[in-house]
Amino acid sequence: MTRILVVDDDPDARLLLDAVLQTCDCEVDLAIDGRDAMHRIESRMPDGVFLDVRMPGIGGLELLDTLRRDHPQLKIVMTSASSADEVAVAIRTLGAAAYLPKPITLHDLRKVLHDCLGWRP
Repeated sequence: MTRILVVDDDPDARLLLDAVLQTCDCEVDLAIDGRDAMHRIESRMPDGVFLDVRMPGIGGLELLDTLRRDHPQLKIVMTSASSADEVAVAIRTLGAAAYLPKPITLHDLRKVLHDCLGWRP
């Protein structure tokens, strides 16, 4: 079973991703911010992380940079409601495995799970 950590300060976004990922037979853990995510990753390493770009405190881009340095094998999928090109460029530059714009479609989510994490339906 694929273990996924969802990091998003929006409770609705967290719960929606949780519900959809569980339908894909993923084991899901939820974090409310970057600090919470770091604690969860240190206690139990996930196979992948779905990480929101904009969060208070440790933002998604800062956390992405830290995770790439400390856990280079970890697959990180960035999510954002922002359509700004500079966000997409920053995400690619920092080494995210994929970028999913919000709202996330089931088709796109399944494609990312398959392409980045080897998920099979």
